[in-house]
Amino acid sequence: MLNLFPVVFFYSRRFNTLKFKDYTIIFSVVCLMHQYSNLEKAGIQIMYGVANGNAREAVRLYRLSLLNRVLPDRRIFQRLHGQPSETGSFLGQRQDTGRPRTSRMTNRVEAILEAVDNQPERNTRTIAREQGCHHTTVWRVLREERLHPCHLQRVQALNTTDFPQRVSFARWFLEQSIL
Repeated sequence: MLNLFPVVFFYSRRFNTLKFKDYTIIFSVVCLMHQYSNLEKAGIQIMYGVANGNAREAVRLYRLSLLNRVLPDRRIFQRLHGQPSETGSFLGQRQDTGRPRTSRMTNRVEAILEAVDNQPERNTRTIAREQGCHHTTVWRVLREERLHPCHLQRVQALNTTDFPQRVSFARWFLEQSIL
């Protein structure tokens, strides 16, 4: 006869361990965030509304209505409910995020552009050293102004007297390659 006993698992996110009675299983978790389509997000919103803002009830209703979908966590229901009211869209607000750009003030941009206008043959590192900024800052300013490096290359000029000599060389070269 089988002994049945209640199974209690304790999951510790900090150490990635799973404890069962006296046994400890150490494992690695790879958590991939599921990207929900707009249709799935709308379904989540509908279920959240049907459940009157109860996230756990919304998860249960979502599970019953859509059996073959990835089941989201209750926090996703809460987040998706608040996101359109805060940002006006299901998409996250990406603008005005990150570290502000304090190193590229308008006077620095003008100084960099003036240095390039005065001596366009200088490289970005020289300009950066003179302006007291990083050379990638100079590159960004130049790219935003649609300025690109111009590499001058000297070539040999062709005169009208060169044409017969070029034709004779081409004939000689063809004869050599046939033999």
